[in-house]
Amino acid sequence: MIAPHYIYNYIEEAVNLTSRPVYCASRLEIVPSSFPAAYIFEVNRYDRGAINLKRTDKMKFVTWEAQVFSNLTVGAVDEAYSVMTDIDDAFARLGFTQTYCQPIDNADPTIYRLMGRWTRLIGDGDEFPVTTEEDTP
Repeated sequence: MIAPHYIYNYIEEAVNLTSRPVYCASRLEIVPSSFPAAYIFEVNRYDRGAINLKRTDKMKFVTWEAQVFSNLTVGAVDEAYSVMTDIDDAFARLGFTQTYCQPIDNADPTIYRLMGRWTRLIGDGDEFPVTTEEDTP
């Protein structure tokens, strides 16, 4: 089974290949240490019902979540969606499907907050198919 840290590291690296630095973490913090910030973490992993004779799972349905924060006084929405697009592109290269992307209320109204979720069925022994731009239709 593919370890969650592999997924997180891949997404973080992909996001930071852009021209702007993005503070990334795998756990939510009360206040990000810098902006823009992205929290990327696994929120659900459950059996899909396929069990082998040793009673170990063979398939998992996983859900990942990203929350992006921007504190710009002008352009916060654009910045947050730009970071979220980079995150979405990286998850898509790993075979995930985005199931949710909406702004959500934040305790501090001067900080724009955007949340997205992605899902994928992962089988025992799966390797992530990382596609290149040439492979996509």
